[in-house]
Amino acid sequence: MDEAKKYYGPETKYVLNAAGGGPADMVNTLGVPTLSIGCGYAGAKVHGPNENIRVKNYTDAVQYLGNLLNAYGK
Repeated sequence: MDEAKKYYGPETKYVLNAAGGGPADMVNTLGVPTLSIGCGYAGAKVHGPNENIRVKNYTDAVQYLGNLLNAYGK
């Protein structure tokens, strides 16, 4: 949570979702805790982020994920 606010700012919002597959499969099959992050354009108002995304949102998410891995991978 702190890493996201460092990168995206103090107004960062977290949204829990119930997306199918992905992390749930990892947790149920392997029994390991899993975190999933995503990126998208907040104004898209569409079914999925891959249907409408800004390049900056994508590159920001890549940079944020690198920061997150560096912060917790030590």
